[in-house]
Amino acid sequence: VQSQIAGVLFTVEPTHGNRARLFIEAVYGLGEAAVSGEVKPDLYFVHKGDGSTIRVLKTEVSPQDWQLVRNERATDHEHTNIKVPVPAEKRDAPKLTEKQVLELARIGLSIESHYGFPQDIEWALEGGRFYIVQSRPVTTLDKARSALRIDLTDGEKPLLVGSPASPGAGAGLVKI
Repeated sequence: VQSQIAGVLFTVEPTHGNRARLFIEAVYGLGEAAVSGEVKPDLYFVHKGDGSTIRVLKTEVSPQDWQLVRNERATDHEHTNIKVPVPAEKRDAPKLTEKQVLELARIGLSIESHYGFPQDIEWALEGGRFYIVQSRPVTTLDKARSALRIDLTDGEKPLLVGSPASPGAGAGLVKI
């Protein structure tokens, strides 16, 4: 799939194990850029409701300067992806419309219903049509519930914040 937009959909909020919400990440181009962590994706938080009352709760847009695309000039034995600039008018815009977010959310809920367990789904949008590239069970739910809690004292600030690759927290000596 030579996607214009791609990403990941979790049918539960993976870092907190919140089963009432689903979570969508989106980038321009191929999803590999998001999955590898090279590009910070847009984030869409969706309240599942009862399936017919789903709604977008929050959208966090991340600017994107470049996208990963399949190299059309590659020969059959060269499956090389290349980085190309995102058009200037799209760089700061949301990757998905609200209608697309809700359509993708419904697809995710259908897949979750089929398997009977929360899913981690990779998706791609090409030519206005969503394609599901992969779906697997979310395996971090127990970890999210039992994550170590770190309380900062007054005046302390976290050293790092961002989108975690894996839920949880840790504490200990730092060695560089």
